[in-house]
Amino acid sequence: MSLAPEQVNKIIAAFSRRAPNATCPLCGTKAWTLSTDGVAIIGLQDQLGTLKLGGQAMVFAPLSCNNCGNTHFINLLTLGLGDLFKSEAK
Repeated sequence: MSLAPEQVNKIIAAFSRRAPNATCPLCGTKAWTLSTDGVAIIGLQDQLGTLKLGGQAMVFAPLSCNNCGNTHFINLLTLGLGDLFKSEAK
């Protein structure tokens, strides 16, 4: 499922405030594209050698350089955007 336009706009605005002059470390370009196809979620594990489903996770937005494709995963919780992905169901 794709991100809603409001979610995309909030992510871009927050990233632009925190890193207004972000330059690709590989090619030096300052042109980036935010993937609107969704977010990446990485579950946190409290033990090595086991796989625990559910629990705490980190939420990232994939940001790619328009020139060389170098991709960074921007932590949305650090940007203060964790509320964008909370369920509205009660």
